[in-house]
Amino acid sequence: MKRTFTLLLLLITLGYQTNAQNSINLEEINNAFVPKDYIKPSEDQKNILNKELNILFDKIFTKKNASKQDTLKYKKIEFELSKINTFKIDSLYHVIDEEKVWNDDNKKKWAVSYNMMSYSSVDSTAYFKDIYFPKVSFLENLNGEFIALSALTNYNKPVPKNLEKLYRQLTMKYGQPNKKKIRTLGRNKYSFEWVSDLLVYNLISDTDEYSFSETNYNFRLYIINKDYNDFVRGRNRVGDWVDLK
Repeated sequence: MKRTFTLLLLLITLGYQTNAQNSINLEEINNAFVPKDYIKPSEDQKNILNKELNILFDKIFTKKNASKQDTLKYKKIEFELSKINTFKIDSLYHVIDEEKVWNDDNKKKWAVSYNMMSYSSVDSTAYFKDIYFPKVSFLENLNGEFIALSALTNYNKPVPKNLEKLYRQLTMKYGQPNKKKIRTLGRNKYSFEWVSDLLVYNLISDTDEYSFSETNYNFRLYIINKDYNDFVRGRNRVGDWVDLK
């Protein structure tokens, strides 16, 4: 039984590796795709506000000698910080110019990195129960396509056992090329599909409660799965994965 399963898994893996020859070479993606010009001004502003906030926090909550004006200023700074558009990438924050939000007019004019776990309102682990859905950083290139950068578990480290379970779950249930299956989780709909050798995770939300103006209530997650072992072990390999750090 074990021998049969191993052979089946090997055949599945080889099938996806066959398509891998046509996959995107991430070495060709240069730093121009990361919006550094948008990051620094907002990041500087964020740092200044955080310093002020820390001083006021100490007066209000530690020394307890703050005035009413200090409390009002604290709330005002908190509000200002909340307006700075940021997306968390592991331990990094990529700050986006508020004018450069996602819409049909400009979505192909600039590129930005996202993190699936912090960006999605859906608890992806709910559907897979005890399977940890990997945290995947991905990049939107200038053609409006999303490309995976790295895959980690919810706890920022690859766990081979859980990633192997996930891989099997996705390939067995959603591995049919060009076949999309819609699933519902709460008020959200999502699906997995294969495009060439890329596994695409679609999240579609129909309600304001789960809406994201930056993506028009929909985003796609591409996981480059050229090599089964590298995916399971969380290894970075030239041409497959890019490490932002």
